[in-house]
Amino acid sequence: RVTMWLLAGGLLVAVGVMGFLWYLGGVANKLSPDDTRLISLVARANNSAPLITAPTPSQPAWQYSPSDITISATTQPSAIRAYGLELANILRFYAEPEWQNEMALTVRAIKNDDALAAKMIVAQRLRQQQAVGQLVNVVTPEDAADIHLQLINTILRLAELDFAMEKIFDQPILALENARIYPQHYSELWQIFAKINQYFLDREIVFSSEEKINLHPSFNL
Repeated sequence: RVTMWLLAGGLLVAVGVMGFLWYLGGVANKLSPDDTRLISLVARANNSAPLITAPTPSQPAWQYSPSDITISATTQPSAIRAYGLELANILRFYAEPEWQNEMALTVRAIKNDDALAAKMIVAQRLRQQQAVGQLVNVVTPEDAADIHLQLINTILRLAELDFAMEKIFDQPILALENARIYPQHYSELWQIFAKINQYFLDREIVFSSEEKINLHPSFNL
């Protein structure tokens, strides 16, 4: 079992992760089709469209495999460190102050009838899809290939969930069902961050404070 304290060192630094994931799971459990605001959204959607997609969470549309990435047999510390710096450069958007949790944005859209929140989900989905495209092209040390693929496929899965959640005003039940399973996959992302840290720590690869990413989970609900 991967524990979150590993995030205290290495390439990716985070604060308050366990408390945030517990909090996020609690919010997800409270999302209900019986919410009066959601009922209103469903009624409005039914008035504007003849068919609302069944309330089934979207299934993964694609999974990358080892043949989809470039794997290097190098064990040189300089090459492994360069790999880490490239990861940090691609993932740095997660540390941007304006980055918000997409499930939180979905809840905000429901609570406040907030169209801007839905647009933000679209923007963040596109940013994560861009990151997936960049990660696929990173030259990856052979002994990091499994973790790298997990990272790619987990971010891709989050983007797929975003694609459903951004439809909160057109297909609210579909958006809600995907929002409810979002914390599970979001938690997986943080566990992969911990694995990435452990990978570099095990190889005694050191990064400066300027090179590290400081991650701060958003509580904005």
